[in-house]
Amino acid sequence: MSRRFAFLSVVALFIGAGWSTAADDNKPKRDPEALFKKLDADGDGKLTLEEFKKLGELGAGKLKDKPELLERIFKKLDANGDSSLTLEEFKKLGELRKKKTDKNPQDK
Repeated sequence: MSRRFAFLSVVALFIGAGWSTAADDNKPKRDPEALFKKLDADGDGKLTLEEFKKLGELGAGKLKDKPELLERIFKKLDANGDSSLTLEEFKKLGELRKKKTDKNPQDK
């Protein structure tokens, strides 16, 4: 699987699980904070890798068997390297998606 296809698969998962950006003007807005809270099983305001991997289950199993892909994305989002994601770090996924779709409008 190419990296680009893998990334787009994850983006599709986030959209299906409740994610949208300003690029989705004609689609209903969804709340990344609500998705973050849903994944934050212990309610500590941070996502561990294990909590982040629950995205595989939310996407109708599309990524359930691809934990290595979710791990790579988690590491990319973990800006400070503390092995957890804050809400602000988590929201960067939406920005990455917007950058990808701005570069490749056909991927919208």
